Amino acid sequence: MLIFPIKRRWFDMVRSGEKKEEYRDKTPYYDARLGDCLGREIDVLLRNGYARTAPTIKATVLVTIGEGRPEWGACPGVECYVLKIRAVEDVEPEIFVLEARKCKRCGGILTSAKAVRNGFGHVCLMKTRAEEKFKEIQISLFEE
Repeated sequence: MLIFPIKRRWFDMVRSGEKKEEYRDKTPYYDARLGDCLGREIDVLLRNGYARTAPTIKATVLVTIGEGRPEWGACPGVECYVLKIRAVEDVEPEIFVLEARKCKRCGGILTSAKAVRNGFGHVCLMKTRAEEKFKEIQISLFEE
């Protein structure tokens, strides 16, 4: 599925149903992506920004070539790909949760399940175990 980033102004207009077309320049870049889709309806994602969590809508569009409307962001008199919007639905952004805790020794982030379970990263766990062994053989001068 093609993903097209668009500015907030146009994104809001498409979402509200006010803007019925989205435009892309007739360049080799878009020729490669949209050239085979001419005259067909396809599903695309319109995203306000580049982040995975950016507001996104899924749109069914008819791909044609022509001149767009300047009030909807097209350059007057310039031929471009016209994506005629047929249907729009909101899409939840892709968010994933990674369980993480802090290491008891160094305070670094723990991301593996084993490290979270132990409370230490693998290097800190080795150092802690080595210190425990050293403490067992250590003799105090002040013990009676």
